Amino acid sequence: MKIVRKFGTRDKFDRHYEVAQVVFEEEIPDWVWHLIAICTAEDVEHALHRYAEPLIRTFRYTPKQALDRVPDDYKVCAQYKGCVMWNEQACTHLKKNVCRLLEIPTDDPDLSVALTDIVNLWRDGFYVVTDSPRPSESSR
Repeated sequence: MKIVRKFGTRDKFDRHYEVAQVVFEEEIPDWVWHLIAICTAEDVEHALHRYAEPLIRTFRYTPKQALDRVPDDYKVCAQYKGCVMWNEQACTHLKKNVCRLLEIPTDDPDLSVALTDIVNLWRDGFYVVTDSPRPSESSR
């Protein structure tokens, strides 16, 4: 995964949104595709020029809601066995876990880095958007 840009935008009611546009270079699990906003490049360009409504309409969940919907298998840090900062109560709740050592557990190291980056963006309050097509859709 590559973060293309991070930017702030406002809606017509002057509410502020922090947005991170990403491009996926690896196969991402279905649950991630359901939690991120899939938009067009035009939506992003409009938001950069202070017309954010088309982009905001693509948001499915707030960053906090997205964190709540991360499957349980991905909520416990992969490094919990040897981590000196491990605290079961704090480290198993993604919204409360502010440890920067967090590593989402997967068998693929590249996927683990990508998922960890996405979770960290949500924890930092960013809406994650992409204009890259889903791999299954681009092959059709």
